[in-house]
Amino acid sequence: MKFISIIGAIMALSGCISTGKVDTEALKYSAWQLQSINGQNITQLQSDAGLGEKPIDIRFIDALQVNGFAGCNRFFGEGEIVEGQLKVKNLGMTRKYCGEEIAQVESQLINQLQIGVLLEVNANKLTLKGKPQFSFIKQ
Repeated sequence: MKFISIIGAIMALSGCISTGKVDTEALKYSAWQLQSINGQNITQLQSDAGLGEKPIDIRFIDALQVNGFAGCNRFFGEGEIVEGQLKVKNLGMTRKYCGEEIAQVESQLINQLQIGVLLEVNANKLTLKGKPQFSFIKQ
C-alpha cells in the first residue's frame, strides 16, 4: 500500500512530456535496465515496496522486436517508432501474479508500450516520457 501512495504522489508531481524524437537505429540491438520511476531510484522503490529482486528491463532486437521483464512477467512484441513514440504491437506476456505493487508497475509499463509513449535517448539513458516516467540505463 505504501508503494501505491508513493507512485500516486510521484505521478501528481510529474512534469510535461518532451517531444524529442528517436529513430529505430538508436534502439536496435540495445538492452536497458530500469533505473528510476519519476526520478525515484528503483533500488529505493524495491526496498520500500517489495518490488522483485530481478531488475525490470527492456531489449530491442532485429526489426525492433521488443522483449523484457516487467517486474514479475516477461513481455514481447513488435515495436515501431512513429513521430518519436514507441508503440509495441502484438504485445504478449506471461501471466504470473506477484502482488499488487508489482502488478501496478507492470500494468503502467505495459500500458505505455501498448498505447505508445514518447521516448528520449541521451547517451546511456532511455526515458519513456509517460505517466509515470520510466528511466532506463544502457546495459
